Amino acid sequence: MTTDTIKTSRQRDIETLADHWAKSLPGVEVVSDEQLSLWLKIHGDFGVVVYGIQECAKRYRRRLGLMSADHAVKFASKCMLARSAQARRTWMLRSAARAGVRL
Repeated sequence: MTTDTIKTSRQRDIETLADHWAKSLPGVEVVSDEQLSLWLKIHGDFGVVVYGIQECAKRYRRRLGLMSADHAVKFASKCMLARSAQARRTWMLRSAARAGVRL
């Protein structure tokens, strides 16, 4: 895979996430490409970022659309971090089970 292909793929992911954000949180300013890129870099999983946006959208609807852009970014980040931590714990437990180690 070439660098151009990776950039194109990353840019396509960012555009898709920005569109998802805009549709899920219509009253909240769309996050910057830099923020979306950072989330993808930190979590390394497109699905985790989508999950964070979806959880934020649920909170947004429960609050009847009353959410600042800053709060939305922080809440989505919190959800992504929790999801990544959960995935790491699951991976560790499965790896330990395969190795015959009891935790």
